[in-house]
This record gives sequence, structure tokens and C-alpha cells, in this order.
Amino acid sequence: MSIFKKRSDNGNANSLTVIGNKTFFEGRIKAYDLIRIDGTIKGNIECQGVLEVGIKGKIEADIVADSVLIGGEVIGNILAKNRLEIASGGKVRGDIVTAHLIINDGVVFDGSCQMMTDEKDKQFTSKKENILNETTLKVFPKDSKNKNCQ
Repeated sequence: MSIFKKRSDNGNANSLTVIGNKTFFEGRIKAYDLIRIDGTIKGNIECQGVLEVGIKGKIEADIVADSVLIGGEVIGNILAKNRLEIASGGKVRGDIVTAHLIINDGVVFDGSCQMMTDEKDKQFTSKKENILNETTLKVFPKDSKNKNCQ
């Protein structure tokens, strides 16, 4: 896959972090390249790169990432700056905000979706540091449908 051959700004190959299928993690994850989740995560995830949720992956967290690919299950709100793809068999229960959305056949999606426009993208970029530095990510307003992660 080309994603693994991509070069970062400093010329090195991007690093890959994998949370294995028999791994449970509770807390806050902050990653700068590619992270793949095949285990269980509870908390918050910030990824300045690509977040992949494998078919056995289960996440109960709010997610802020550049791009997100979901093959497993996510319970929580997702902010994907560039792209969000839910693969066949993937499940998302929560609200999403993204610039590009791909939902394949056989997906369960229970929540609302807000597409980012150029104006919203500018607002997101200017507020990104404040959002990511909070201990508890509050990406969505308090009147958001998904109360699980607030």
C-alpha cells in the first residue's frame, strides 16, 4: 500500500503505531503519523495523520485526526479534517465532521454528519490547537446527539 511508503517532511518513512487485537488501552493517545487500532481503546485519540480502525478494533472515544478509515466499531464523535471512510462492516455511533465522506455498503452509522466547507475548514484550523490541548476533547456542542463521550 502506498500509505506505508509515504515520506514525511524530514525524509524518513512515516512511523506506524499498532494497538494489537488483544490490547486494551484507556486514556489519551496522541500520534503524529499512522496509527492502526486492532484492539480496544477508551478515552480520546488525536492523530495528526491517518487513523485506521481494523475489523477487530473497538474505540469508545472522541477522535480528532487528519484522515480516518474505519473497519471496526467506533462509539464517539469524529472530526476528520481531510477524509473519513467507513468500510463494509464498519460501525459508527456518534456525530462526524469531515471534508470528504465515504460510506460503503454494509455499514452501520447512527449519528449526524456535518461536511466541512472552506469557511469551516479555516475556522477549524485556527481553533485546532485549542481543541487538541484540552484534557477532554469537546469537539461537538453540548446539544450534540451523542451523549456517550461528553
